Amino acid sequence: MPILINKLSVVSDCWTPYTSDALPAALSPEDHVLVSVSDWPALRSTLIASSAQIGVCAANTTEPEILENDLSRLNLIAIDFPIFTDGRGYSLARQWREAGFRGELRAIGDILPDQIFYLARCGFDTFALKDGQSPEIALAALHTFSTSYQAAADTPLPLYRRESHTATTAAPTNETS
Repeated sequence: MPILINKLSVVSDCWTPYTSDALPAALSPEDHVLVSVSDWPALRSTLIASSAQIGVCAANTTEPEILENDLSRLNLIAIDFPIFTDGRGYSLARQWREAGFRGELRAIGDILPDQIFYLARCGFDTFALKDGQSPEIALAALHTFSTSYQAAADTPLPLYRRESHTATTAAPTNETS
């Protein structure tokens, strides 16, 4: 079972994967239902009508438009990275964040600790580590850099705008020479 971390600590995974033929007839608000993006169209109406928490697992090749109209209804989107050298999941995460997704965005699959800082910059909240990966190293990787120059999902203003915004909003001092 993979270790799951968020931006602060190791966390437990409360999501249960289901297929379209194994979905329980009755769902409660305590249920955290995770379905594949391919099962989503068939289960969409049933899940939206239920009171369950809804999550979708998407391949990094998923077209962002497939979920665009449902982003406000989803509590979790897990994006699979089949190999660590395939960066399409970064773009997909950023597109869904910019389209208004405010739920949990999870990176799963072949992710490495040295990618976690950049995954967080694209909007990922949680990271499923592979067996044998150290959660301590992965959590430390979130603090690889203290300042980022570019705007991103985790910091909407670039550094030069943050610096000038801070300078213009700072309270004046009464220093005399």
